[in-house]
Amino acid sequence: MRFISTGSGTYPTLLFIPGLSAAAQCCFGEVGRSLQNRWHIVLCELDGHYDGSPAFSGIDDACEQIERYVLENLDGQIHGIRSVSWWNDCSFSPEQRWLNCFKE
Repeated sequence: MRFISTGSGTYPTLLFIPGLSAAAQCCFGEVGRSLQNRWHIVLCELDGHYDGSPAFSGIDDACEQIERYVLENLDGQIHGIRSVSWWNDCSFSPEQRWLNCFKE
């Protein structure tokens, strides 16, 4: 797994996680570029979705890698998470304590 970071680390962090069938740049690249002047943007690229990456090993492993990244690189602090997949669309903000999930 790799993480692409844009914007200043002094801004609040938004973490973007694509669905299992898409790449981070495809899902969130344009959004990340448009928000980077006010936010620290982190795009999560899941294994199996970029050249040279290892095969995707499962949701549990991916969640552990994301959590480890947030703890080690962001001092455990994120302002919001945005995730999208073909069956679910979720946003979560631990600081604002809101969760929105929309299933089609």
